[in-house]
Amino acid sequence: MPSLPDLYLQFTFDLFASAAFDHLHWGLFDGVPREPRFLPDAQRVYAERVLALLPPGERVLDVGCGLGGLSRMMVEAGREVLAISPRADHIALIAAAGVPRLTARCVTFEALPDPESEYDALVFAESFNFFVGQHAGQAAGSLALLAQRCARFVKPGGRLIFADIVTEEIDRAIRAMPGFSLVAEEDVHEYAAYSAEVFQHTLTRAVRPYHALIMGVLEHQAPELSAEVARVLANVPNVPLRGIFGGHMVETDFARDKRYRMYALERRPAGP
Repeated sequence: MPSLPDLYLQFTFDLFASAAFDHLHWGLFDGVPREPRFLPDAQRVYAERVLALLPPGERVLDVGCGLGGLSRMMVEAGREVLAISPRADHIALIAAAGVPRLTARCVTFEALPDPESEYDALVFAESFNFFVGQHAGQAAGSLALLAQRCARFVKPGGRLIFADIVTEEIDRAIRAMPGFSLVAEEDVHEYAAYSAEVFQHTLTRAVRPYHALIMGVLEHQAPELSAEVARVLANVPNVPLRGIFGGHMVETDFARDKRYRMYALERRPAGP
């Protein structure tokens, strides 16, 4: 059973998501007006950019699928998609939509059984950072383990697609992932960075009042629990998202020590 701090984090994120967007990812304001109301358009640009990195072939595994917006677009593009997430409520929403050629399962990537046949592509659209150590010196080891896991799911010549916020250390580790070769990449930071201010706007309008109310009650009634909630928020793996929840993330902050990048890595054939 989830702890109260974890439930609080889940509740806050749900408010954030339901108020802001369906795809549960950043938008690319490339040819899109830089205004909060155009976030859905920017998110579609983002999804189309991810789809452009997919290789030929039908079968795709969407790891950390959120509410399934990207998965549905991949199906519309002719793919057969397995969408996975540890969030049962998200998976229930995807399943209820009844999209043909889209299967949704409530499971983590670590617990997903090996497939009967390998996938043409694995997509990690903003789920990638949950598999990477967030402290200095951890990236290479984390990605070596991830590469071993991914090699059991993607066929030789198939692709890993990563789209996420990365530090220089993580960028170097991606380029050196054992068993995979980098075949395409794009720095989309200038188009993605404005999303930080859009999300901050949404928090201020829709989530911040609930956050202040709940934290005020906790601090008065259960100071130890209040401290535990603060600890949980401080350990959200996605560092920029943690900054947004903290109420101080703006576009210039986002640009200081990280970049939003997209990568396509191709699995090399097994050696003799």
